[in-house]
Amino acid sequence: MSIPNNNNALIIIDVQKAYLTYDSVYPSHNDVINNINKLLTRWRAAKAPIIHIRHASKHSDSPYHSSAATHQFVEQLAPLENETVITKYENCAFIGTNLQETLEQLAIEQLTVTGVLINHSVDATIRYAAGQGFDINLPASATSAMAIKSKNGVNATPLEAHSLLLANLDEEYCTLV
Repeated sequence: MSIPNNNNALIIIDVQKAYLTYDSVYPSHNDVINNINKLLTRWRAAKAPIIHIRHASKHSDSPYHSSAATHQFVEQLAPLENETVITKYENCAFIGTNLQETLEQLAIEQLTVTGVLINHSVDATIRYAAGQGFDINLPASATSAMAIKSKNGVNATPLEAHSLLLANLDEEYCTLV
């Protein structure tokens, strides 16, 4: 279990209203949001560092585009005034942002990474952070996956994708908690 403290930042990736437009994810939208909210409540109570990552798609037709109503954070996880918000334009929260500098200024050594989707931004951010030497915890119930459709006809349901992607990251790039 991740313990909130001044050296362990809670990172919440891309949990915007756009996420709710995806039809089939595992775990469900509500489960993931509720599980992140439990962690967020713990971090706020401990006055530990919280960083919200917001995706701003470069594609105007994306629900993550800054002009879309769905670009906003889901209400249950909306940042408070004193919490850091970083906007990213790529899949990885470190690329083209000040996340690395922010973590260094806060003397963060450990990250508890949550958010959506494990297929995309969560995976990319964890891999990059591991390469930068961070100790990373990934609460399995605080991230979700979409189905994977491969070109060779071998497909994975959201549940299978979630399980496989978590197994792929565990112990090599992060610790599942």
